Amino acid sequence: MNDKNLIKGSENAVIILHEIYGLNQFILDVCNQYSEKGYDVFCPDLLGNNKVYSYAEADKAYQNFDEKIKHSSHRHLLKLGKRIKSKYKHLFVIGFSVGATVAWNNLENELFDGAVLYYGSRIRDNMQIAPKCPTLLIFAEHEQSFQPQKITDKFIDRNNISVAMFDAKHGFMDHYSENYCTRSAKIAEQLATSFIHKLDY
Repeated sequence: MNDKNLIKGSENAVIILHEIYGLNQFILDVCNQYSEKGYDVFCPDLLGNNKVYSYAEADKAYQNFDEKIKHSSHRHLLKLGKRIKSKYKHLFVIGFSVGATVAWNNLENELFDGAVLYYGSRIRDNMQIAPKCPTLLIFAEHEQSFQPQKITDKFIDRNNISVAMFDAKHGFMDHYSENYCTRSAKIAEQLATSFIHKLDY
């Protein structure tokens, strides 16, 4: 594993989970952003060997993750969280797409103090999960593979779950993607920053 970690001795830390593409430039930018905000950053390379897929290889990247990485990624997050939990006052997890789903499936183990999960489409496969920490789910309204509104409606009044929907497409946070939406990304980032900031005292 060629994890991307930015450690400065902060009292709070964040684990960032990438999309199917691996540790691409967008994810590295997110790591730097949270480091600059004062967090120690842990970003596991779930694909291994520093493999990075291009956006044009989306189908291949998804197949690889689904067939080879999905189950090991859950174990990797659990192992990492347990290893560093005691070192920090607060530990947060932020996930994008499949990274959001990996995080979601680990929110019942009390490892994290908060979670921000961006467009985790496969969350719909495990709707029964009850997060033990405050969790912000951020969805894109215009998804191709499912109808986000049907998911968000089921999360109304669920403990520890807040939901935000944006008029955008899947991947709208990624400024290197053709689906990047400047306005929605800016608002979502402000929402996420505020959400975590309220929890790190």
